[in-house]
Amino acid sequence: LARSLGHARASSWLALEGPAAGFDLVVNATSAGMAGTDDGAPIAAALARAPIAAGAIAYDLVYRPPAGRRTTEFLARAEQLGLRAVDGVGMLVEQGARALSIFLSRRVTDEARDAMRAAVLRALGR
Repeated sequence: LARSLGHARASSWLALEGPAAGFDLVVNATSAGMAGTDDGAPIAAALARAPIAAGAIAYDLVYRPPAGRRTTEFLARAEQLGLRAVDGVGMLVEQGARALSIFLSRRVTDEARDAMRAAVLRALGR
């Protein structure tokens, strides 16, 4: 993604103490914080160390936080830092919509996509 955008730079979460210019987007693309895995605290801590630009987005691909939690440690920390926090539900829905469009050999309607999103949220207990 970084290469295709040209002006972006990808970095491991272990190296989030990057340049002073700051990050506009930080993505957790690991399973850390997903129900049944570790709590993702190291990644959340790395987010707190990162030089984040004003108005930055924290995007967590995790869509199912641990039982009893409404969000992951990563997104909770992002909210504490005043970042726009986005969970992985949207990506999960879009992956399903893409798979369905391939299966049906046609574009998935917005109504179908909305129904898929509602079904995912129900299945996740939200």
